[in-house]
Amino acid sequence: FGLDGSYVQHQQRVEDVQNEVRGGTLAAVVALLLTLAVYFRSPRAVALVMIPLLGSVVGALAFGWLAFGVLNIVTAFIFAVLVGLGIDFGIHILARLRQEQGRGLSSEDALALCLATSGKTTAAGAASTALAFAALSIADFQGFAQFGQVAAVGVVFALMGSFFVMPALTVAFERIRPWAPP
Repeated sequence: FGLDGSYVQHQQRVEDVQNEVRGGTLAAVVALLLTLAVYFRSPRAVALVMIPLLGSVVGALAFGWLAFGVLNIVTAFIFAVLVGLGIDFGIHILARLRQEQGRGLSSEDALALCLATSGKTTAAGAASTALAFAALSIADFQGFAQFGQVAAVGVVFALMGSFFVMPALTVAFERIRPWAPP
């Protein structure tokens, strides 16, 4: 004995999509973790980039929950999109930081120089990306409108995490165990 019909079939399709979103997000995060670990050759780099990034994704999801109450199917893909887009800011800042440390600057001086130079271009890139996503908010289809709003907020949160959380973590980690320059 089993239930069948359009409702049961629809529910099965929804569950299939949810499982694919989870699997895709997990695959994206694992690929990013491996790429970071290989490129920077350090688990510290993974933590410095991923902690602010995951915080920004959680913040964007909190915004979505407060603004809409529930995510639709299109907006559910925001996990993978924000992880992929938001990681750029942290990678750029961390790479510049390591470059300046390699030139002999202290962590604090390297952070100040890095944010004063690369920070402007990183912020400009984030602003253009956030504005492009925000433009989706005028779409008639609510899936795209919600996606655009949540993604725009998530990009801004990712930038803020790279500008405020990552430098604080860097200084805290340096006080515990200094990171040898490249």
